[in-house]
Amino acid sequence: MSSSSSSKIEDKKPVNQKLVPFSSQNRFSPLTPIAKNSQLYSNMLQSKLATPNIFPVQSISPFSKPIPSETQISTNPKPTNKAPYVLNPNLLKIQILEDSQILKLNQGFHVLTEHLFGRGKTFHENSYKSREYYQTILQESGSVQIDHRSNNKEGSIDFSKARILKIISPENWSSNLSFEKPLYQFPAYPRYSYYDYQEAWTKAFFLRNYSHSWFIFFDKNFNCEYPRWFVNWYRYMGLVPICLPTEILKGFSKFKELFIQQIPEFEYLLQFTMLFKVPWIMSWTFSYQEATDLNPPWLNRQFRLKWWDKVTISQANEQAVFNHYQSMYNQKPEIEANLIKSLSSPDANLISKIRAAANSSPEDLQQLLQEIRNSPTNSENSPTSVKNNFQDAQDPFDDPFAD
Repeated sequence: MSSSSSSKIEDKKPVNQKLVPFSSQNRFSPLTPIAKNSQLYSNMLQSKLATPNIFPVQSISPFSKPIPSETQISTNPKPTNKAPYVLNPNLLKIQILEDSQILKLNQGFHVLTEHLFGRGKTFHENSYKSREYYQTILQESGSVQIDHRSNNKEGSIDFSKARILKIISPENWSSNLSFEKPLYQFPAYPRYSYYDYQEAWTKAFFLRNYSHSWFIFFDKNFNCEYPRWFVNWYRYMGLVPICLPTEILKGFSKFKELFIQQIPEFEYLLQFTMLFKVPWIMSWTFSYQEATDLNPPWLNRQFRLKWWDKVTISQANEQAVFNHYQSMYNQKPEIEANLIKSLSSPDANLISKIRAAANSSPEDLQQLLQEIRNSPTNSENSPTSVKNNFQDAQDPFDDPFAD
C-alpha cells in the first residue's frame, strides 16, 4: 500500500462512532409478477442455469454494522453528479475477532488489519501466494484481462479494469482438481490447482480497500457459461438491482418475466449482465459485526457497487430484452438440428417429437429438451447450450475511464 493510501486509512475515526443505519427494505424482492408461459431460457445458456437454488439470498443481518458515514464520504471527497455507491447487503466473513483484536479495532481498521495481515496487506498472504500471484493465475489462464490505472502524481493505483473472458469449470480442468498447472510467464511462482484458481477470483480483487475501485464487465465474446461456484462470487462482487437506472431496471424485469427459472434474484442479474454485457463499478471495505447472543464478533468485507453512467441504455432496456427473446424463435431450426444430431441412437419417434416441438412453441421445445437430458441413453450427449447470437450495437468499453 502506498504512503498516500495508508494515510487515508489512518485518518479514520474509531469504529465506535455513530453509524448510519441500514434500510430495512429487501433489495432482492421480486421486481415483477412471474409470467405463466415461458420456459425456454435454460436452452439459451446452459442446463446448469436452471438448477435449484443452492446459494439462497441472505437478507441484511440485524446485527450487521454498516460502514461509518465518514468512511463513505472519504472515498468521494469532491461533489459529483455521478451515480453513488450502493452497499451490497451480503457480507463476506473474514474471521471471528478475539477481545484483544477488538481493542485494536477501536483504534481503526488499519490497526487491526495490519495486526492480522501485515502492513499494506488486505488478507493473509504467505511468502508466495500474494494478491499478485492470484492475479497472475486469472490472467495467464485466459480468464480475466486486468488493466491497472495509476495516479499520475503519486504513482498509486486508483482504479482497475477487469474484462472477464471465460470461467473455467471443474469439468474443463482435470479429473483431479488438485492437479497443478505451471505459470509459464512467471516460473518463480508455484504451480496452481483448481482450488487456487477459485481463490484467485476473490483475492485478486482485494487490491486496496476504501480508495480503489474496479470496473468489471464481460467480454462481448464471453460464452455465457459458468460453474455454480461463480454464482456465489457474483453474489458479493456483482451488481444489485437498486443500482440499475429506471430503463435498465425495466429491461431486467422483462428479462425475469420472459425467462423464468428456479434461481435466486442475483443469479438472474448475473445472467442479465452476461448476456447484455452490462458493466459495473465495484469497491470494497472492511466491516465489523458486533457480538450478540447468537453470533460472535466478526470482521467482514462489505462490497459497494455503482452504475457506470456511460452505458448505452438501449443496450439492455425492455426492447433489447424482447429482441433477444424473439431471436430464440428464429433459432428453432438450428436447435432442432442440434437436438437430432445429439441423439446417441436414431429414434424415429423422438425425431418426430423434436420436429413437432420445434414447429410449435418454446415451451414444448423446452419440455422435450428436459426429457432428452433425463434419458439414460442420451444423458451424456444431450445438448447443454445453444449459441447466443446477441451482439452489442456498439462496444461501450473502448475507453471506460476517459472522462
